[in-house]
Amino acid sequence: MRWCLSWLLVCCIYVSSFSQSQLVVPFSQSIDISGNTQSAVINNQLKDSIFFKVVDSNNFPLAKIRVFLVISQEPSPNSGAKLADTLVYTNSHGICGTAFTLGSHTGEYHVTASIVSNTPHNTLSYSFEAKASYWLFFMLIGVVGGLVFFLYGMNIMSSGLQKTAGDKMRTILSSLTRNNVIGVAIGTLVTAIIQSSSATSVMLVSFVHSGLMRFKQTLSILLGATIGSTITVQLISFKLTDYSLLFVAIGGALYMFSKKNSLRFVGESLFGFGLLFFGMEVMSEAITPIKSSSVFIQIFTHLQNPFLGIFVGALFTAIVQSSAASIGIFIILATQGLLSVESSIALVLGANLGTPVTAIIASLKTSHDAKRVAITLVVYKLILVLLFVWFIVPISNYVSQNIAVQQAGHDLSRAIANIHTFFNISVALVLFPFIPLVEKLILRIKPLKSYEIQKQKTRYIDTSFINQPAIAMQLAKEETMRLSRKIQLSLELILKPFLENNPEYLETLNMQRLESKDLRDAIKEYLLKTAQFDSSKQRSEELFTIIHTLTELSHINDALTKILHRRAEKWIERNYEFTQTEREAILLYHANTLQLYNSAMQVFSDFTIEDALRVKKKASIQSRKAFDLEKQHYARLLEQEQAEYKNSKTYLELINMFKIIGEHAAAIIPNS
Repeated sequence: MRWCLSWLLVCCIYVSSFSQSQLVVPFSQSIDISGNTQSAVINNQLKDSIFFKVVDSNNFPLAKIRVFLVISQEPSPNSGAKLADTLVYTNSHGICGTAFTLGSHTGEYHVTASIVSNTPHNTLSYSFEAKASYWLFFMLIGVVGGLVFFLYGMNIMSSGLQKTAGDKMRTILSSLTRNNVIGVAIGTLVTAIIQSSSATSVMLVSFVHSGLMRFKQTLSILLGATIGSTITVQLISFKLTDYSLLFVAIGGALYMFSKKNSLRFVGESLFGFGLLFFGMEVMSEAITPIKSSSVFIQIFTHLQNPFLGIFVGALFTAIVQSSAASIGIFIILATQGLLSVESSIALVLGANLGTPVTAIIASLKTSHDAKRVAITLVVYKLILVLLFVWFIVPISNYVSQNIAVQQAGHDLSRAIANIHTFFNISVALVLFPFIPLVEKLILRIKPLKSYEIQKQKTRYIDTSFINQPAIAMQLAKEETMRLSRKIQLSLELILKPFLENNPEYLETLNMQRLESKDLRDAIKEYLLKTAQFDSSKQRSEELFTIIHTLTELSHINDALTKILHRRAEKWIERNYEFTQTEREAILLYHANTLQLYNSAMQVFSDFTIEDALRVKKKASIQSRKAFDLEKQHYARLLEQEQAEYKNSKTYLELINMFKIIGEHAAAIIPNS
């Protein structure tokens, strides 16, 4: 029975007659079956024996033909490889065979078969691979180590690019409009800069949660992010692994020896770029042994089932949390011949489906609107898979027909990258006109709550951006503006107790004081943590500006809620009232102080030299006006206006405090 099965599984040695014979190289599909290209652990016998078949010129099997066997190549002359027989005879079916035991050295072994003949090409060689005892362990640590290099390199490259273009990226994000075309362009650009659609989606989740953006704005940006994510895979598909250490060397030198931060950040990006490709090279070398493993070959064969391929691709991407890393590994497996084009396409679809996992995790403890961002990304990727899963076979056939044989590996990697790009650009074009419908769909999946309360001390600052100083500074600035609005409410409210003699306002002022103090401390703590990740001169100056502003706001808050608060308590207790002249003067001076404060904070938000000079001039006028009001007050006292005697101290203190508040507000603006 064994010989009958072997008839279908062998590679043939053709002979024309007993005295004249010829050996013919076996067909490629019978190489593995005949026992050729097997692999095993050193010092172990091959699982399958090696077989030969001898036939005459009419293709009839020849019995009792001698076949000589010899070990023609081994890694070391004394490896100890053994043939069970060196001379075998064909049986009645023209078949003969023997067993082969590998030696003690890893590498390739060749066994050559020959028959007695005077014609050329009367030999045929089989090759086998001997693996180390722990080859599977070393393969696993090679793949894992290479993957770590890949992910770490991507992280460093992304960090360097963000530092290089951090302020520009922050400007882009802060100038978002409702225009969906601009949203797609911004999403593409930002994702291309930071080299990660997952990072973009997490950023959007945080921005929506903190109130910097609205959910509606993210719909088009997420579409752009799907396009921008293809840039990394396109880079991976080019054969740059040979130059990986060159990038590491150049990038490392720039980072360590350059004094300019801009060059250091470029060096950091190049260093990460090199590590990324070095990791790919390590993984590629590590998986080489599995090409001859029947177990792994069977596993990869099952991935031709599109739904299984999509599931595996999504699961793997969810684990490594990087679609670029997943597709990079799939490209390596495909170019090694372990994955078919059809399997590769299914895995690419799965990698896209697994991308939203990072955003989902980031949104778990966020607001309803922030969760909708993650859900939107899931919907986009589901539509992508449902749109293209039916075309896996046609696309596979088209790609297979157009890959050149002499460049199969390179062309296949480029084809996989192009398929990934085609999928994401296509789904962006298809969904773009239906963005309003997508918004309605998401709101049905995650409906608006009638009343959502966020009990949190801060609104904008987010600890997930501490290691991205450019964005963190913008968030701290937004939070500082929020603090200024709280203090503005106190400034608006401070005259009420004096004009209406109502003690209820004092409780509100006290609550505002405590909230403002807590918020100020939270911003300072956040800024100091952020400073640990970027000590550049530009970032230090920006940090100082915000902290200086917090200090001035704190002085203003103390003037309002401590000094004037205590004065208001005594004023209400004694039931004093201002004269009409005093009331009008205080109201006008208070309005000017409030205007000066708002102008100063506007300059802090959007600094321009012209506005800064204008506010400085206004502050100077306000100080002189306080002097004039004090002078006029004393003039009235000399004219025997007795009603002003008991109000004199409070009136002058209010004027003086408003003058001090104006000076602190003007001090927020840096000297130009």
